[in-house]
Amino acid sequence: ANGLTRWSGRSGDGVPFSGANCLFDGGELPFYTLFRGGAGSLREFLAFDSGAGTVAGMPWWIRVASTNPRARLYRDGFGPFAIDLRGAKFAPPLAGELLLGAPGQADNATLAFSGGDVESADLFDDLAQTLAIDARHRGRFADGAGPVNPARVTVAIDPRNGMVTGRFVLVDPNPFNPAKTLRRTAVFRGIVVPGNPVAAGHFQLPGLGDPLADPVETIRNSPVLSGLVELAENP
Repeated sequence: ANGLTRWSGRSGDGVPFSGANCLFDGGELPFYTLFRGGAGSLREFLAFDSGAGTVAGMPWWIRVASTNPRARLYRDGFGPFAIDLRGAKFAPPLAGELLLGAPGQADNATLAFSGGDVESADLFDDLAQTLAIDARHRGRFADGAGPVNPARVTVAIDPRNGMVTGRFVLVDPNPFNPAKTLRRTAVFRGIVVPGNPVAAGHFQLPGLGDPLADPVETIRNSPVLSGLVELAENP
């Protein structure tokens, strides 16, 4: 082995990244990722523990302000600030095992959302769900699109890599015509880290618009914000 280490992922604002560097003899990795188009970066040394099969660090995250007047995702940029990065060697579950939750137990997981201004949505209180992760690693809700789950939340875990994916649908009054509604569908992504009872991830949500803004903001050009999703074992 030559120590070459490759990585790929998505930052908390949903931007994909990838990179490679050489792992030092002491288990340190110079972790540096430049986002596409120079939109920002992640940088810091990460520490690998080969015995425990873990990696950890506090990389600095910067998002550069965009010069594109049509940019919607954090146009003004942010950072630098340190983020808590943790990882562990992943092994697919054996037959009958679950990555999260107790096998065969009803309501063995919980799902929660926060940030991205999702708290202002009419259906925010309905996003928090208690669900069952079944033997196929899919979330089962008491009522897929009825009174128990009106936001049509879905979730599934890929047992091959621990990736969590899902979506939800929000319906809110149209700020330009309160007699009508606007529908927003958000996709979320996350990951199960072995040894951690909570799988965390992110979603991106456009604003409803603001008729009083100058210039006027609609759902088609409003700022897009990122939020947090957490899929956890139900105690």
